[in-house]
Amino acid sequence: MAKKDKCILEYIRFKLQFGHIYTFKSSYVSFSVAKKEDILKLVEIFNGRILLNKRQIQFTKWIESCNAYYKMSMQPIQLKPFMTVDEMTTYVQSSSWLTGFIDAEGCFMLAPLVKVNYHSIAHRFSLKQSEERNFLEMLSKILYPEASEGKTYVYTKTQVMEVKGLCTCEDLAFSSTISGKDTNKDKYPFLISYLSKHHLLSHKRYAYEVWLRAYYFKREDLHLTEEGFKELLNLTETLTQVNKTTPRPEKQKDKPHTN
Repeated sequence: MAKKDKCILEYIRFKLQFGHIYTFKSSYVSFSVAKKEDILKLVEIFNGRILLNKRQIQFTKWIESCNAYYKMSMQPIQLKPFMTVDEMTTYVQSSSWLTGFIDAEGCFMLAPLVKVNYHSIAHRFSLKQSEERNFLEMLSKILYPEASEGKTYVYTKTQVMEVKGLCTCEDLAFSSTISGKDTNKDKYPFLISYLSKHHLLSHKRYAYEVWLRAYYFKREDLHLTEEGFKELLNLTETLTQVNKTTPRPEKQKDKPHTN
């Protein structure tokens, strides 16, 4: 992850009391575990608690590798898929899982809307995850109870670089947009309520703070004056700058420094 979020890895290491943090010269840090006893502790933590199907497949392969290497017979436990939106809602509300998901894959945005005789700012929040369309569609119904509020968009034929070269993948995302003309200004009640109890830990918390300030500023119609709209534009620029300072970590060839 980005160097700015190194404190998260330090917190994880403090809570676990094992593992090492590697700092790379360019732009990111990583957390690594190598001892058998520590790996078995991670298996116990993760087993039966993974929601994304592709992560469960990855975890299962990891368990198989551990069994082969350590000559063990550990069995991966798969979390029962949520059958209804209510089941998922209960799970999400009772844990900080969604906070971690947003810390990793979420994005808070403000976008100017300029039309004839009408200027405003659109609030946007998005989550992206490949190969998990059904899961994201159910999650979007939690964040946006009304069908017209949250939509799941499918982006196909996206070229991505892999070790073997270019390939094609499907990138799934859901997002919602609100504008100043909407009569219902409380478009994000679940998200705002949830994040007030389960706080973001990564650098994205700063993006959320600016996004939330603009949200309340707009909800109170403070942007309808010329002075107010200038302030909203300033918040938009601030959020743009904050988002630019939260780069996604990429594979680096730098020599790591162990902490």
